[in-house]
Amino acid sequence: MRVVPVIDLKGGTAVHAVRGERERYRPVRSGDPLSLARAFRSRLGLDELYVADLDAIAGAGGNDPTIAMLARKARVMADAGVSEPERARELLDLGVHRVVVGTETLTGPEALDR
Repeated sequence: MRVVPVIDLKGGTAVHAVRGERERYRPVRSGDPLSLARAFRSRLGLDELYVADLDAIAGAGGNDPTIAMLARKARVMADAGVSEPERARELLDLGVHRVVVGTETLTGPEALDR
């Protein structure tokens, strides 16, 4: 079995997801994504993270500096509003291990070809 912890980012803070109802998301205890990543590693031995940049997914800015910081500490799979290849390259340049392309950010099926 493979366990991959998730860090949802909103406004630079790690938030607790509530059934996809993003308006209800509130910061986790400290809200510090780096502290959360460290806890996943030290307490659970997990060095891989799935990071969802909710701001980028919603088209309301992004959390690239935080993603880059997390990518220096763990193997990061990032879902960060990718709809075009350039955005995927930007994430890889930040040090992201894998880029997740969520269907909610694609402009259509032809975007996958690009």
